[in-house]
Amino acid sequence: MLTNLIFNAVDAMPEGGTITLRSRREAAHVVLEVSDSGTGMTAEVLEHCVEPFFTTKGDAGTGLGLSMVFGVVSRHEGTVEIESEVGAGTTFRLQFSSLVPRIDAPVESVAPLTRSLNILVVDDQDASRNIIARYLTGDGHRVATATKRCAALPGNRRLRRGCPE
Repeated sequence: MLTNLIFNAVDAMPEGGTITLRSRREAAHVVLEVSDSGTGMTAEVLEHCVEPFFTTKGDAGTGLGLSMVFGVVSRHEGTVEIESEVGAGTTFRLQFSSLVPRIDAPVESVAPLTRSLNILVVDDQDASRNIIARYLTGDGHRVATATKRCAALPGNRRLRRGCPE
């Protein structure tokens, strides 16, 4: 999550700027903030920025970073709050419960998968893409890889917007 938020902040500051990381405890929550002094987002971009495959970076981005951040936070029952102003920067505020439930019963081992999955890994970073593919293949899955979202989405016109035909 932090890697995606920091890389997005760097991309939003082509002339340089400041990235600020903050953490604090508020009542029964832990709050993590990533702020930048970059270009900020318009209301329209802000409305869609966590949707899968939405990107303002053209072929330079997959549009999966912020949707992944949102998904991870949601799976941990957290919330994402985004404040942004064009020309003044953006702040992502992630909030998680700090109350850890007590587990009295022993943890059971996870049952092995009974079937193999077909998985598509899309990442423009060779090292990341290859590591993920190796882990998934090692777990018995069939893995295909792509370096750009355009290569990963043949035939889906809505998701391919901005891709060369």
